[in-house]
Amino acid sequence: MLSKLILLNEKPKNYPILFLVILIFIIAFILSYKLKAHDSYQITGLVECTDSCYITFSLPYDKVTMLSEYPSIKYLNNIYEINKIEYSSPYLNNNIPYEDIKLYSNINFNGEKIINFNILYNKQRIIRKIINIVNER
Repeated sequence: MLSKLILLNEKPKNYPILFLVILIFIIAFILSYKLKAHDSYQITGLVECTDSCYITFSLPYDKVTMLSEYPSIKYLNNIYEINKIEYSSPYLNNNIPYEDIKLYSNINFNGEKIINFNILYNKQRIIRKIINIVNER
């Protein structure tokens, strides 16, 4: 009976686990404040070379604004800057407005004609992105 009372009155020692959880939370907060991240949009484009090589692709008209925020291209795990952007007139495809776009960059295409790449845009701190996601919901 006395051993039961002693066991009931004994408090568990969770101090190392609590310390570890708080430490991980603090490190995650610091990293999310310091690091920056991009939004990305995956696209398949055609490579055409005349005087210089460029990528042509169609983009939904509501996504065209992401190109005005100083985007870059991620192709084969390398990030390239966009030198020049040319827009054509918008058109409808199945009642969805599209626009053809030409991107000029210094990418070495190695003779490929069709490429998959990502457009990186909207570079922000991770904590700002989390706050924006919470505010949207």
